[in-house]
Amino acid sequence: MRRICIIFALTTMGSLAGLWGNEFVSAQHVANLKINVQYRGEGTVDRGHGIHIFFFDSPDFTSGNADVIPIAMRTVYENGDSVVLEGLRQKTVYLAVAYNESGDYDPPMGPPPSGTPVAVYRMDDPAAPTPIHLEEGGRLVEVDLVFDDANRMP
Repeated sequence: MRRICIIFALTTMGSLAGLWGNEFVSAQHVANLKINVQYRGEGTVDRGHGIHIFFFDSPDFTSGNADVIPIAMRTVYENGDSVVLEGLRQKTVYLAVAYNESGDYDPPMGPPPSGTPVAVYRMDDPAAPTPIHLEEGGRLVEVDLVFDDANRMP
């Protein structure tokens, strides 16, 4: 009988700890981001030639620092399509895209190959990525990124 009481007490404490943990998580910054992306260069966006979207928590990805990796990656296979990231914990993110022109680029394996059409989300300063400030409480922030093949990976 004592063993049953101990197991019940541990199970109940575990459940309560889970509830407390969920309250803590929901009190943290949580945001949602929608990216509308359109490629206006040569080539067709399709299943073999997608647009890869990279999300960073630092603008340092433009400096060539190999230690900066994306916090998330998504791919769209239809031009003008959108991607929604939900539950982001970051308050600010930065955005880069690459069109898989050759059809053989696999984003998790590394940066886009030389010559790949790429773009960074830049609104005001052409030399620096524009920070995307995310709003707390799950309110959707929406960003449009239109690019072509004028800028290519070195």
